[in-house]
Amino acid sequence: MTTLHLGDEWPSTGITIPWLPMFLRKYLRYVKDTEPAPIHHIGSALSIASVAAGGLTHVEYGSKKVVLNTYIVNIAPSGGRKTEAFILAMQLFNTIRDQNPLTLKPPMPDITSNTAIMQAADQRGDMVVSVLIDGREKRYTQIFLAASEFAALLRTRDKDITTFLTTIFDGATSSEYFEYRTQMGGSFQIIRPYVVLFMGSTLEWLADRVPQGAREGGFLYRILFFWSEQFSNKAFPQSSPDIGLLKEDLEQTFLALSQKSSTITWTPQAQDYFADWYQSTRGGILTEPFAELQAWTSRLGIFIIKLAGLSAFMDNRIYIQPKDLDFAYSIMHFARIGALASLKITGANKDSWLELQLIKSIIQSQTKTGVHPSLPASFLCRRFSSDASAFKIRQILESLADLGILIYDKSRDRVAAKLPQAQDYLREPKAKDYDLTWDQISDALQEPKDV
Repeated sequence: MTTLHLGDEWPSTGITIPWLPMFLRKYLRYVKDTEPAPIHHIGSALSIASVAAGGLTHVEYGSKKVVLNTYIVNIAPSGGRKTEAFILAMQLFNTIRDQNPLTLKPPMPDITSNTAIMQAADQRGDMVVSVLIDGREKRYTQIFLAASEFAALLRTRDKDITTFLTTIFDGATSSEYFEYRTQMGGSFQIIRPYVVLFMGSTLEWLADRVPQGAREGGFLYRILFFWSEQFSNKAFPQSSPDIGLLKEDLEQTFLALSQKSSTITWTPQAQDYFADWYQSTRGGILTEPFAELQAWTSRLGIFIIKLAGLSAFMDNRIYIQPKDLDFAYSIMHFARIGALASLKITGANKDSWLELQLIKSIIQSQTKTGVHPSLPASFLCRRFSSDASAFKIRQILESLADLGILIYDKSRDRVAAKLPQAQDYLREPKAKDYDLTWDQISDALQEPKDV
């Protein structure tokens, strides 16, 4: 089984993770005897660790300060136990929030509209976290969007939600306050918003229900989708004799993490390691074989910095080591497969979505009418007239012909698919080929020998 190091070629199988930061190791030991997939537990633990890190913990990255917030969506079929993974993480979060209400605020009570979120996060609200650092008061607004179903956030047609979440992902504000104005003339001021998104979904829901506004503007490219279709059957989960001790140790660790804010730096070795990878691959863009993931890969560098910083934070350190970067790259391997499945099925790029629909229609027609028939391009233009102009559709058909996927006879205005190539183009990844099993992290779950 493959072990990934930063810059390795993306494998087409699952991988072994040989090391885990302290909090994540303790979390996975606590939930190991439950039914959800390990990668869903990892996504859940990273989400609540992001909240604990807060808006004042950041990684020094040149002149930038990279905060450790994450947008994570666990993907599984209906009945795939993703909700159980969500509940276990939220139970821990709420237990420690009761003990540390000053820096852990409750999740947003209403996430069905941008106005509801802004109203709860307004500086007059109770989501502002105030911390004394070197005798000076530092403040930020914790916006924790937690729901077992992604649909709770995106069922609305309110495009302002995805616009806000896209804008604020990197903590990017031009001043101390983020100001939001409603269409009715009202306004809200939010002090340094720090947003963490933690939800679940099915691929089918993403395909059918993600609104066009969420597909555009880059929102989906900021989400780490963790996809698995496996789960264990446990008649009596968490019934081992030491489960109480594991829970107590985990709670103490999470409480301690939630009470600190850190400026995270780099060891010289980690800085050189990251720089070599980034410069040689343009942040991974030169080594990404899937065209659908080029836009997603453009953010790979910042994802790795966030996860490496979160790894150091969870390991109770204030510096990034090479092993944090390898850990982050390994996690991004699973997020990459989730992104490929999710972005393909949602068509985050509208042209890519239309490409897939055109190819599917052509193949379906050929399957019904015999060997190597052709289809009038005008038929496709009429069928997809609500999605694009006839000129645009013919442009896409030409580009697919240039790629060797279609045969487009412009003089006759007819099109046919090159079946093996077209079917390969449509082929989607299978979760089972990439799944993370408990055996693949068994060594990492052991306590380090030097502790």
